[in-house]
Amino acid sequence: MEIGKTLRVTTRKAWRAWLEKNHARKKEIWLVYATKKSGKGRVPGMEKIRGRMSEEFVLPPDIVAALKRDPQTWKNFQRFPKWYQRVRVGWLDMSRGNRDVFQARLRYFLKMTAQNKRFGMVQ
Repeated sequence: MEIGKTLRVTTRKAWRAWLEKNHARKKEIWLVYATKKSGKGRVPGMEKIRGRMSEEFVLPPDIVAALKRDPQTWKNFQRFPKWYQRVRVGWLDMSRGNRDVFQARLRYFLKMTAQNKRFGMVQ
């Protein structure tokens, strides 16, 4: 794995400032995070974020049912990286307030997954 540009911030304010300035124009950043034992300053609360990211991922039943309608689509989905699964399901879930948007996203998601293709900001 190649490590690209790194950033070391020690406050939430500095981290937010970097994100506000760069989120739309930077592809990635490696956040340098000091260990507690190092005594160096670090962004508070990152342990909680890492903990949430590693929590069990639970798929909504309607999305599971849609994926399982086609065994190959379901198999493809299961082979995608966990982070990608979370991102796509989150993208779908965010649109539940608008039925038409949700259905359109679900159709596109199923079409791409059936073709074993990831979409969005992925490589």
